[in-house]
Amino acid sequence: MKLLTANMKMADVVHSNYLLMPVIQRFGIPLGFGENTVAAVCKKFRIEVDFFLAIINVFSNEHYFPEKKLQAFNVLMIVDYLEKTH
Repeated sequence: MKLLTANMKMADVVHSNYLLMPVIQRFGIPLGFGENTVAAVCKKFRIEVDFFLAIINVFSNEHYFPEKKLQAFNVLMIVDYLEKTH
């Protein structure tokens, strides 16, 4: 499966895999992103776009696991996301 990118419209991300909706909502992003790109939505909600993309791509593609990239993210950001998943 093709990786999701910052230049994609957020609506296209959801259209590519509707199962991402709960994941997106865990970041505090509500429905109604219109024509905005992933980068624009992340900026609006003060979300680290690379972290967001890593998470949604892991959920979207069973063969994608960027171990080195995930290890480089701020631990507090990861913990914050994980707390929202439970």
